[in-house]
Amino acid sequence: MYFPYLHGKQKEVLALRHLAPLLGAEGCLQPVLEPVRQVATSLRHTLEACEAQRLQAWLVVNPVRQDFDLLPAAQALEWGRQLFTSLPKRQWIHPTLLLGPDLTPETLRRFVQLFAARPLGLVVGPGAPPLVEVLALLGGAQVRMVFLKGGELSPAMRAAIAAAGAGCVRVEDPRLPENHDLRLSERHLFTDSALSFRAAGLAGFSD
Repeated sequence: MYFPYLHGKQKEVLALRHLAPLLGAEGCLQPVLEPVRQVATSLRHTLEACEAQRLQAWLVVNPVRQDFDLLPAAQALEWGRQLFTSLPKRQWIHPTLLLGPDLTPETLRRFVQLFAARPLGLVVGPGAPPLVEVLALLGGAQVRMVFLKGGELSPAMRAAIAAAGAGCVRVEDPRLPENHDLRLSERHLFTDSALSFRAAGLAGFSD
């Protein structure tokens, strides 16, 4: 399974909306969406298209980048709650919590209060609190996917993810060659994880 990590930019959102019928029918892709704009009209339409086409999507409900950079954590989560609840139907859209250095216990508790009855995702970003502790605090919440952005997947993390019944995906950070001529003359895969994720015991691959 391919889990492209998208940031809700206009071209990404429009492309996903346009391709939703094909992607939903094929069932080989599940986008992870981390919004960067507070104006969410286009993103909402895309999420509605994903829902209509039964295309599973993982929506970060506590974004932290660009428009959300200076927003307190509680307000960012409230923004995500409003976006999620504004969708007429939400069976195929999964609330996802971004774990980072600014995550507070209050934000974690509020996330559980809002979404514990639904399948959930976690994005483990740089500086995140220990995943093992977060999963313990989430208790019986239905964590289904963990997306690891950087860092190592330790044996303790693997065990905690498996105990929660969740899958794990490593989000790669693709880099093009520094040499300008190579950028123009060569084709470069974003990641080779498509060839190795099963051997690594992962649920899919991402970039």
